[in-house]
Amino acid sequence: MRQICQDPNVPARSTLFVWLRRHPEFAREYRSAKWFQCHCLADDLVDIADAQANDRNPENFRLAKRRIAALASRLSKLKPKKYR
Repeated sequence: MRQICQDPNVPARSTLFVWLRRHPEFAREYRSAKWFQCHCLADDLVDIADAQANDRNPENFRLAKRRIAALASRLSKLKPKKYR
């Protein structure tokens, strides 16, 4: 959302938060998009881990570990009850 709202042709983030409170359909679509985002991030975690399972290069392992940690951290902030 941060990236999209930097476009001068798109409303500011503060406007979007007002819309979330005032427009139930917009809020429903936003929740759906956030749900989809979480599942995509979780899929990315699995893909990185699966790709690493066949790679024995220690440098690739360290990179994969950092990417997994970053994605896991992001997921835990988006859905803390589900992805602690």
